[in-house]
Amino acid sequence: MKIFDSTTHPTLTGNWKTEKKIFKSSFKDLMKDMKRNNITKSCAMGLDNFENYKHAQFINECNKYKNLIPIAGLNPSVKNIKREVKKIKSLGFKGVKIHPRISKIYLEKNYFIKTLESLEKNNLVLMLCTYPFAKLGNNQPNDFLGTIYKVFKKFRKLKTILVHGGSVKVLEFAEFVRNNKENFLLDLSMTMQKYRGSSLDQDIKFLFKNFDERICIGSDYPEFSQNELIKCFKYYSKNISKKKRENIAFNNLNNFFG
Repeated sequence: MKIFDSTTHPTLTGNWKTEKKIFKSSFKDLMKDMKRNNITKSCAMGLDNFENYKHAQFINECNKYKNLIPIAGLNPSVKNIKREVKKIKSLGFKGVKIHPRISKIYLEKNYFIKTLESLEKNNLVLMLCTYPFAKLGNNQPNDFLGTIYKVFKKFRKLKTILVHGGSVKVLEFAEFVRNNKENFLLDLSMTMQKYRGSSLDQDIKFLFKNFDERICIGSDYPEFSQNELIKCFKYYSKNISKKKRENIAFNNLNNFFG
């Protein structure tokens, strides 16, 4: 079965540094992992101000590999967001990744709304990190989903992937996506790996069975391997039809990016 990995993070330095560990994450490392695990496509995400990220250099690396979908790292608080988004579009990116915690931005601010306007106008997919937990003083909204309801209400053509599915609030985010299915796709990367063995197991199995047209899967590479992605997919997709497995594994993401 074809697998489309929604969330990978190759870096220009070849490293992915966390507080506890340094992972190897070069483009070549990613391609080896994809080949080893028979992954058909991957979204290759840049992160603003992380591991020497630069738009042009990042997409030049992506373009060396036909099965990578280039996603630009973007900070909505840059001075001229319209010019920045036009540049991203002209370079050939298919979407942008916005990470509120790393970029230290607020979703309620006017600069974020202006960013959404530019993304919609340029027909770029937004991949928004929805992991809602952070240290005290970080820039996460108290009600992430409520903020999305408020901020996104006027954007009828903007395609948005909710990366990590809201974490432990995955069912709440799924209900939101169900009622706004023309514009949103729920990504389960990280969440389905991190919480294996918890009560979320049943929630994710429920989504595989009943929300197959509105969800997608990913590894969150390199912090989780693509081998773990395949193991989780097999675990959660037991006893569902081939059509539903194909939707979740490949078709939904493929159709979302056109």
